[in-house]
Amino acid sequence: MHSRRQRYSIIFSSTSFIFWLAIRTASAQTHESAFGEVRTFPLPAKFEKSTLVPTSDQRITTLAAWSAHHNEILLATFDSTLSSVSYSLKHTAMEFDDLFVADFNNDGLPDLLLVNKQERTIGLVLHLSRDTLQVVSKTKLPFEPEKILVGDYNNDGHIDVLLYAHNTPGILPLIGNGKGRFMLGNIIAPDIAIGAADFAHVNNDNLIDLIVWDWVKSELHVLYGVGKGRFIDQSVFPVQGDVDELVATSLVRGHSLDLMLKMTNPSGFQIWEGNDYGDFQLKNRIAVEGHITDFALADVNNNGLNDIIVSVNPASLQVVFNNDGDAFSERVEYASGSDPQNIFIVSPQSGNPKDCIVFDRSGGQFIVYRNAMRSCSMSDSIQIATGVFPTEIVANDFNRDGIFDIALINKKSQSVSLYFGQKATAPSGPFSYSLTDKPSHIAFHSSTDTTLQFVLSFPQSHQISYFIIDSVNNSVSNAFIGCEGDAQIMEAALNDHGKANFVTWNTTISEGNSLSFYEQLGPTTFIERTFRLSPPDDLLGASVADLNSDGLPDIVYAYRAGGTSMVELGIAFGDSTYSMKRRIVSREFALPEVKQVFIWLADFDAGSVLDVLLQAGPPVDYLMVAKGKRDGLFYDPKIIASGISVTDRSEVQIVDVDGDGLTDVVVGSQKLGQIIWYRNRGECNFDAGRVLVTESGFSHYVIADVDADGVNDLAMTLSKKGILKIINGKNLFSKSHKE
Repeated sequence: MHSRRQRYSIIFSSTSFIFWLAIRTASAQTHESAFGEVRTFPLPAKFEKSTLVPTSDQRITTLAAWSAHHNEILLATFDSTLSSVSYSLKHTAMEFDDLFVADFNNDGLPDLLLVNKQERTIGLVLHLSRDTLQVVSKTKLPFEPEKILVGDYNNDGHIDVLLYAHNTPGILPLIGNGKGRFMLGNIIAPDIAIGAADFAHVNNDNLIDLIVWDWVKSELHVLYGVGKGRFIDQSVFPVQGDVDELVATSLVRGHSLDLMLKMTNPSGFQIWEGNDYGDFQLKNRIAVEGHITDFALADVNNNGLNDIIVSVNPASLQVVFNNDGDAFSERVEYASGSDPQNIFIVSPQSGNPKDCIVFDRSGGQFIVYRNAMRSCSMSDSIQIATGVFPTEIVANDFNRDGIFDIALINKKSQSVSLYFGQKATAPSGPFSYSLTDKPSHIAFHSSTDTTLQFVLSFPQSHQISYFIIDSVNNSVSNAFIGCEGDAQIMEAALNDHGKANFVTWNTTISEGNSLSFYEQLGPTTFIERTFRLSPPDDLLGASVADLNSDGLPDIVYAYRAGGTSMVELGIAFGDSTYSMKRRIVSREFALPEVKQVFIWLADFDAGSVLDVLLQAGPPVDYLMVAKGKRDGLFYDPKIIASGISVTDRSEVQIVDVDGDGLTDVVVGSQKLGQIIWYRNRGECNFDAGRVLVTESGFSHYVIADVDADGVNDLAMTLSKKGILKIINGKNLFSKSHKE
């Protein structure tokens, strides 16, 4: 043993670097959350398009789905809580491409306008109660319509239809007679090349007006209605960019009419503020990356102002908040299936929280987003919205209210989302904060009365950051530090002097694996001390703990010396200079092909001595535990399980699952799609693994009591679905808790 110690003092090296942090501060981070609980409802077949079917019964929500060149319509009727849906399939006597819903015959019930673009025909359907929908009238059109407006354009109390297309000047009205028939009217604005249009009430004469965009001259025209379907071109406003759609509505507090333009070049929106006298001025430009598939306006945060809800491909649902003083500067992004196409706002009654339904075309489903202001039951399991591609997740009492909270990272959204635990109900949130790069790992560091501190890692840019959320200044700051390869955060905390400390396990190809200690010297200065092995020795894994109760961190590490077949477990005892001069070898293992060993230190037998848990990677994939002797020595390990594959440290949770006072081991195997509990029976003896959850496609998980009922709950991220799923622990652990 003495000769080994002599050799190890030569092959170890420790280096130190001082970093002056690059601090980036971003203001106006959103502290708001639009939607929380998510529910998905698969459609019985594939459809291409969808629309809302307005009804007089506000307790239910009905949507229609269809595909072009077909004669089938799927009606989906949701209950008042959006928790269940019933489907009915209708057939029509004509094939159609688009449909529009309105009360065309003034009987208080919804009717359907069917549009066959190729045949230049529209047909009207009344009475949706029958399985086969009869077309009561057809009208031949002089051109193929690109866009259609439905409303009472001539103020006679009957619903009319306005048609326009890029290559046909003006707008063609089809005048409704209130009995299901139409006749051609006179062309409106025949000298304007209409690219987008909407109804409006610009002045106070109770006559409908029109706002139109001339796509040739790129101009907005305000057409005043003068009665009997006639209009006067009152004013013109030049526009920079290409307008795809426009909406006339109220966006500024105290205004009756403003304009929102959906732009295609560049992609995004323009907000034009009106003065209620027919004049408009460009006020905001809102950039949106990706292809906008649909948008809606609704006050989702109940502040009396319409917010913008946008569906985007690549798939996401974004909410741009319209707040006083700094309108449209804050936004939040949610995952939204695979191909979001249509957005529907539910509960139009004033004062009620607005929910949202998204039609996911290629996913073949409706996605219900319940407003974040609604409380959600935790009686069974619940799904909560996240950003795009959520991965690693942590739990702690961030806000010091005695209830566990959750934080997770959204890789594709490049954001951190927070969910704050609540007693007897689901956590509130998400509250999301943008990042400048794609994160990989997260650890909670510490908190004050007004700030939360996390440590994040960014493998693509080889950086870690000390990430601070400041609620008083409504800002976040990132203090970036260079690191080696993919840095998994092992520990993060404040030291006795109130300075930040954290430890990372770094996997690199060129220089070999290493362990890094980061210690804060000043507000913008950190010192890094790196522990690695000199070639040809190979560091396979490491962990940090105070093994000899001297208040200094010690290192437990697994390595392969040269080209030998043995894996050795070594101890490097810490000192004030981090030289780690005193080293011993505690154990040897015959693991000839293993290239990775994860190590955790915990008191499994409640004996005030740290024990060690090891996961030896492929080809053996052993999960082993060795009881501690003190001073870094361990008894022979016991194999808890074999065939358990782990790719990063976060897949293993060491936690008292059932509240019996003994620390258990939980493994989340992405390969198996299972979360497995190894219950501690004392003296480092563990039960055989019990599968808690089988969930194909889950990414990461955490176990914590997020509803303060005294029983741990299980939270997991479903990356591809963009969902945080939380399962009430009473359904998982209560049976074993009583044993």
